[in-house]
Amino acid sequence: AITGVWLEQSGEGYVQIFQEQDQFHGQIVGAPEDSPRRDDDGKSLLGNRILKNFTYDGDGLWHDGTVHDPDKDKTYTSKMWLEDENTLKIRGYIGVSLLGRTVVWTRASRDAPGVVQEQLK
Repeated sequence: AITGVWLEQSGEGYVQIFQEQDQFHGQIVGAPEDSPRRDDDGKSLLGNRILKNFTYDGDGLWHDGTVHDPDKDKTYTSKMWLEDENTLKIRGYIGVSLLGRTVVWTRASRDAPGVVQEQLK
C-alpha cells in the first residue's frame, strides 16, 4: 500500500517508495518544477535515498527506518503510516518519538510532470 510515488510536503520533490526484500526505501525521482533539488554544493539530489530500512509491522506501521532531511543534512530515526490511501505521514525523531516532527506527503502519479522515468524502480 505504501509503494509508489509521493510528493513531499514542501512540494519540492517526488520520492518513490519501493520494497527490497523485507524492507522499504525511498529515493528522490524528480521535482514538479522539472528541476531536481540540489544540495548546498549544487549537486543534484536526484536518485538519493532519503528513506531507508523500514519494516512493516503488519498493522499499518512502517518503522525502524531512517529519513534524511536534505535541507538540514541530518538523518533521523523514523516511522510512517498511511492516513488514507493518498496521504502518508512520516515522523522523524531523535531518541523518542515524542521529540520529533511529522510531515505529510501526498500520493502522485508515476507520470506526473517532473518525475524522471529513468529513476523509477
